[in-house]
Amino acid sequence: MEHATINRQTLTLLARIFPDSTIYARVSEPHWKAISDKQHWGNVVPVFEPVVLAEKGNKWRWIVKLLTECKRSFLILRHAQRTKAAFIFFASNSPVGNLFISLMLRFLFRKCRVVITLHGELKLLRQGGGKTVDRLYSSLLRMAFAMRLRGRRYLVLEEYIRDRMVMHKLLPADSMMAIRHPLTYEGETRHHGIGPRIVFGHLGVAKLEKQSPLFFELAARFRSEIAAGRASFVVAGQLLEEMLPFRNAWVEYSDGDQFVAYDAYLDRCMEMQYAVFFYGSKEYELISSGAIMDAISFGTPIIALRNHYFTHLFAACEIPPGILCSDFDELCNVVDELIATSASNTQSDKNADSVRPLRADYFRMKAGMELLKRKFDLGQIEVDLATQLNEFLS
Repeated sequence: MEHATINRQTLTLLARIFPDSTIYARVSEPHWKAISDKQHWGNVVPVFEPVVLAEKGNKWRWIVKLLTECKRSFLILRHAQRTKAAFIFFASNSPVGNLFISLMLRFLFRKCRVVITLHGELKLLRQGGGKTVDRLYSSLLRMAFAMRLRGRRYLVLEEYIRDRMVMHKLLPADSMMAIRHPLTYEGETRHHGIGPRIVFGHLGVAKLEKQSPLFFELAARFRSEIAAGRASFVVAGQLLEEMLPFRNAWVEYSDGDQFVAYDAYLDRCMEMQYAVFFYGSKEYELISSGAIMDAISFGTPIIALRNHYFTHLFAACEIPPGILCSDFDELCNVVDELIATSASNTQSDKNADSVRPLRADYFRMKAGMELLKRKFDLGQIEVDLATQLNEFLS
């Protein structure tokens, strides 16, 4: 269910762009319930597919899942060619499925037009070493990318990612479409400004590749402020098992290696004044982060280590939507400044503007975040996607 929001937004875009066409959405029934809630798509027809679940540590279940993906992709391509469908949109694929579809387009279904969305699998292309399966997946992706197919376009969720893909010579620009990542939440937010206690949040799943242990180390450095009620540190999402050695009493999180219910996740995000990120440049150079999109959607100012993507994002803002730091020590100094500034302003409400340093001005960062949020307007994303799809299909 973790991709329900982005799939809902993508299906909304396609339904708007092709209002006079029938869109058949091949999806599991539980996923359809998650993405179609409160939606009114008159031209979308669900076609339910059974779910094949993989089990951690069970390689045979993974093999069955991958074979099933290839089989279903073949049946979809065959049906599309027989019925002369305008195009097929794959919301996501494994590297195995990506290569399989590319081979089918080259040798069997040359008349089909296919759009494949690229997500987290792209990070495999920039990782050195790693697990054997990750190296294998990376090789499969590169094999798929090496094929020049007129009937295939890849969709990446940020122009910045397309530019980096071209820079690293992974794909040529004319084989990709790029749109901004749709916002993950469009409802009302309920931030109440800064009070005597500042909530620093870790959005999304806590795991090693996000450098999430640093969030626990950060909280430990401010244990006295936490004990005094001046600050709290909260993980809104799931805590993976690999994070267990780094847990401490200074961070609030959910027990268990299970996804956090959406309403509970939403409630925790709404309590935060700042979203803290420790992403490295290499791991998140080629992928969009749903957690960053959450921060933008909720209008939560960002405190983060400087990397390529955040530098790109902040450079597009007239008012900084947060603070970028060169290293962990500088980030700790920023957090200390934010806590101290909040305490000073709480004691001097009438003269808050005079005691609040410019960099630590929460309301200025909130204004910057609201301006940034406008850049992700779904209407403009619709225009951008429609233009590129029409060019591909013409």
